[in-house]
Amino acid sequence: MGFNRNIIIQADVDRYLDPGKRNPKTLTANPPGGFVPALAPAQAAQVGAAPAGGAALAGGAAPAGGAAPAGSAAPAGAAAVAAGGAVAAISAAATAPGGVAVPSEDDYLTKVVKYIPPEVLAAYLFMAGVIDSNVTGRHDHAIWLGGLLVGILVLTIPYDLRVLKIVRWSQIAMSVLGIAVYVFAVGGWFATTTWYHQWYASIVVPLFGLVIAILKLPPLPEDPNAPQPAAAKG
Repeated sequence: MGFNRNIIIQADVDRYLDPGKRNPKTLTANPPGGFVPALAPAQAAQVGAAPAGGAALAGGAAPAGGAAPAGSAAPAGAAAVAAGGAVAAISAAATAPGGVAVPSEDDYLTKVVKYIPPEVLAAYLFMAGVIDSNVTGRHDHAIWLGGLLVGILVLTIPYDLRVLKIVRWSQIAMSVLGIAVYVFAVGGWFATTTWYHQWYASIVVPLFGLVIAILKLPPLPEDPNAPQPAAAKG
């Protein structure tokens, strides 16, 4: 299961947990795309296994000095209940937000990674390096870097839609803006103009970071291919 590149907000988690609603798009898989399964099943198996000392009690075996007490079955039942309760607790934790079957709301750093695709940045930096190494004329250099900037911004849209499977247009718009901000910060075509100064990046980048924190995305649309809610079936 690949990393889910759609930003997950709390409203998406709430819809996912609501049995009366269809699951949001990209969260229909179990576990949802982008979540790494935890070790809850292994932990449950460890809890369910009786310790060496507890096995004798569970089996009702008599102590070495005499017959088994009349209530020897009670410890066995208590041990079974305790083990079952622990397994149930782990299973419940596995289905809580952040567990095996349920995603959790993305934090700030995760949003930054999802807004600005690293692979697009890597492609831009590689091609910009090729241009810097092979184009010497100042005018030609500006034209090549300008064409690269426009091309990478345009290609970010279909890349987000087809490769990353992003479904919100607001996230795609922020992705394009984030690429432009990054290029502005490192210079790129902007550095070939007469008005650009490197210290401008010290203002633009923090402003974009604040926009990421402030912007509230709409919930993911429901997946029409998800199972119909039980309430609707009735």
